[in-house]
Amino acid sequence: MRRTYGDAREVKSYRLLGSLPKLQHLSLDLDVSDLLRDVSNIQGILGEDMWPEESDDEEFDEGWIPFDMEALPNHEFHREFDLEIYDVTRSNAPTNGRIRGALINAAIDKSLACSIFETISGGKPKVSVPLERLDLKAIEVGEFGGVMSDATLGVFKTIAKQWRVEKNPRYDTDEPVAKETGEPVRFLTPTMTLPDPEMARSWRLLWPENESGDWKEEWHSFPLSV
Repeated sequence: MRRTYGDAREVKSYRLLGSLPKLQHLSLDLDVSDLLRDVSNIQGILGEDMWPEESDDEEFDEGWIPFDMEALPNHEFHREFDLEIYDVTRSNAPTNGRIRGALINAAIDKSLACSIFETISGGKPKVSVPLERLDLKAIEVGEFGGVMSDATLGVFKTIAKQWRVEKNPRYDTDEPVAKETGEPVRFLTPTMTLPDPEMARSWRLLWPENESGDWKEEWHSFPLSV
């Protein structure tokens, strides 16, 4: 299932899964790739109401960022920076704005994993069996339709966590239980830094630096539009 920045369309897809009355165990692959890697299909993915009106500004059209900046925190449209090519040395390189959008999709922490579980569960009809277990896995991580450096891919893989979320066995709470699964990123070393100033700025626009000083510990997911 393709992630679309946690918007209403994504939430609707989770609830549709929940509408299956006999669904108890679900393994869900989340496509967190850049939506604009397949421009020919982007209107079908997002719908006409998120497709920009025709513009005489070709530069804006080429770098258009397919989500509502005003609806999410720290997502102001930084026009000049967002329309710049992230890595001019590579073919089919995305803009900085598309990098930031893909970071939003890839960021899957415990909070988001539990929220997805609860949203699917919330779609259950009155006469149904409860959702017992949900396995979440991010796929197409850092995929933009071109070749990206290992360092850049490492940033995306650091936040694209895999989770197993289960119904809480306790009778006094509905809060699900989540456990991280999957292998650690192999080329991620304790001293790994953000690979370049452009990635660092895209990152800090989403997750400002805090007291830890370690970018790998400073990120979080963005909530679903429920």
